[in-house]
Amino acid sequence: MAKLGFRELAKKPEVDEKNTFKLYCPYDSCNSLILSPGFGVLKHRASIPKRIAEEKSSSDKVDNVNMQSQDTRENTDEGLFWILSDPFDFDNLGFSKSSADGVKYLACADCDRGPLGYHDSNHTSTDTSTGKEYLLDATLILYKMSS
Repeated sequence: MAKLGFRELAKKPEVDEKNTFKLYCPYDSCNSLILSPGFGVLKHRASIPKRIAEEKSSSDKVDNVNMQSQDTRENTDEGLFWILSDPFDFDNLGFSKSSADGVKYLACADCDRGPLGYHDSNHTSTDTSTGKEYLLDATLILYKMSS
């Protein structure tokens, strides 16, 4: 079965639903598994800052994201994210150094491209057991039904 983008899925996961897919790095030259089925719950959260997402197209290296200082908490756009409470639940994901405002960006650990999501160390969540949220953007990754 081919990998599909979120918009191409015939049956999209719904908010508060647990992940039932294998989630992969979206880049053509990379086939890295990012998250296995059973990990992550789909939720609405503040989107990755637009400035960061736009820079993604010109330079995919997470190191370029480290220099950004835009505060995620000022971002009013919402997006869909797979929320995890433990960074070790990811199969193959890396983190940037913290930005000035305490945000770490998530990237594929194999090809070092991203951002694919973020973690805001200043945010406390009531939706997770640890109070921490690691957010993987549901629209930036590829999906494959687990077999």
